[in-house]
Amino acid sequence: MIELEDAVMEIIVNAGQSRSLCFEALHCARSGNIDEARLLLNEADGYARRAHQMQTQLIEQDAGQARQPMTLIMVHAQDHLMNSLLAREFSVPFVQEFVPARQRGLLAGLTSVFIPLGLFLGSLATKLFAEPFGWKGLIALGCTPIVILLWGYSVPESPRFLATRGKYDAARDAYAWAMQIPHKQVGTVEVPPAKEKTSYALIVRKYPRELVIIAAASFCFLLGCFTIQSWGQTLLGESFNFDTGTVVYMFMGVSAVDLAGRLLGAWMSDRIGRRRTLLIWGWLGGTGCLIAAFSAKAADSGMVSTHAAGLIFFGGILLAMTFGDGSFGFLNAFGAEQFPAAARSTGVGMTYGIGATAKIMGPYLVGWMIGSSKLTPQIVFIPFLLFGILLFVGGFLFTRARETAGVALD
Repeated sequence: MIELEDAVMEIIVNAGQSRSLCFEALHCARSGNIDEARLLLNEADGYARRAHQMQTQLIEQDAGQARQPMTLIMVHAQDHLMNSLLAREFSVPFVQEFVPARQRGLLAGLTSVFIPLGLFLGSLATKLFAEPFGWKGLIALGCTPIVILLWGYSVPESPRFLATRGKYDAARDAYAWAMQIPHKQVGTVEVPPAKEKTSYALIVRKYPRELVIIAAASFCFLLGCFTIQSWGQTLLGESFNFDTGTVVYMFMGVSAVDLAGRLLGAWMSDRIGRRRTLLIWGWLGGTGCLIAAFSAKAADSGMVSTHAAGLIFFGGILLAMTFGDGSFGFLNAFGAEQFPAAARSTGVGMTYGIGATAKIMGPYLVGWMIGSSKLTPQIVFIPFLLFGILLFVGGFLFTRARETAGVALD
């Protein structure tokens, strides 16, 4: 037979330790240390089980011949146990967010670096395999990353998205997958279902400010950056007379600085805020475009040779791609953060879709200006002047959006 006093003290000690570990796990989660939070929650489970087992033994004794007196300390022990279980219930959903708010920008940047990395590898593949395999071989090589898409089927939907659709069991499964813990350890997901079906009309009606700001600013950033990706190599080769091998190496450098700009921008956005980082990145990228535009005037006036003007142009597009295109390490994530969970995918898809019309207009603008004329350094002045101005405007527009760095999403 278990002594009541010993049993009560064991419940109080173990339940209290479990509760303390849950609160410590919450602190770790807020600091972005998710792995440590998981370990603490698992440890809390162990103490909670010991307290619960002792309570079960007391209940079994009470159901038999040894009736237990209801004392104040027994009430205190039960209160400790219930509070520890409640702390565990509340802690898990908080800890189980896929991305901590304080690191959301950086992790978004890590996912985006594969774009410039792909451009870098594409340039490298062209340099190494274009001659032995030809264009058909390069296309076949470019198709190989498609197999990575198969891995995407193992990744569950966003828990928030599932919860807003009332699919709470699926949301708990997603949390369990993200946290790498059993489904039964996941607490209750308290997100109300969406009351209104999301549509483009809903985005226009309920979120017009977010739609206009993000779409217009994205357009300003995309126009010049995508045109550089489309026409940059041609302009360096035809307008500034660099040979093909040199141009390939130059654009490998462009891809490398683009990658660095995305990572640095994403990291900065978590520390000084999304809006301030986009303002700085937009204005630095705009300065790069203005430098590229100046190269045309420098060559036209005879201040420098065509080759030197080409180096100035290349320096300008390096700066433009480091910061202008580098902003896309966190720009799309920032756009998504402007909308609540129920409208997030539709909202960011609509804003980016409108902004992405710049991918059509920018290259077409340069092609229209060239026409059937011979490519010369002078051709870059007007478009790159426009691209620079738009990057300055886009950086300012982003400061009108809601700051979301470190803010828990709806």
